[in-house]
Amino acid sequence: MKKITTMFRVSLALVLIINLTGCLTVPTLADRKASIATAQDPEMSSAIFSAAETDPTFRPISSNFTGEWINVRQYIKTTSSSLSGALSEYGEKDSSKDAFADAYIKTAKGRGNTVRLYNYSINQKVRSLYKIDRPLPNGTNVTNIDNALAEYDKNNRLVTIMVRSHMFSPPLGLFSNQNYTTVYTGQKAARIESTISSKDFSENLITEL
Repeated sequence: MKKITTMFRVSLALVLIINLTGCLTVPTLADRKASIATAQDPEMSSAIFSAAETDPTFRPISSNFTGEWINVRQYIKTTSSSLSGALSEYGEKDSSKDAFADAYIKTAKGRGNTVRLYNYSINQKVRSLYKIDRPLPNGTNVTNIDNALAEYDKNNRLVTIMVRSHMFSPPLGLFSNQNYTTVYTGQKAARIESTISSKDFSENLITEL
């Protein structure tokens, strides 16, 4: 009886997770090629997609490469039953040094551009322009716990920008973290550059990498 109850709980957990997060499969090679083919920045798309497949810290759920933006949605487990605890757990990690940030920085520098690290204020401002998080029951959207990375060309124009956001929710008692890593390119990057003032960028600059 105990074994049956345990199996039921596991099955229920899987159903709930699938309902909340969508397909739990990593995109196939065919998906990758099709997505990169339609991206405005194939080089960056390929780099971010590869990071999504190889990063041992997270379990990728889905990736989208729709023209002017690259988005990777991940399901990150926590061991906390409170939002503050889940935030603290994530806060122990430096997202500006994870696999996605590493791929982003290497790609930008590899084509002769510079990368600047901005504090969470820029991350929030970009997220307010483009909201892509999927609402969840009892979910809390958080955009102020990650720094932003931005790529500039030799003319000091914004080429791409990487931002993060999170949807924390307690579907099974412990909080889960749906983490969205997004890189904006093309006209979306141009809109960000024209909408967020030079003063905001200057005041929130941490360092040039």
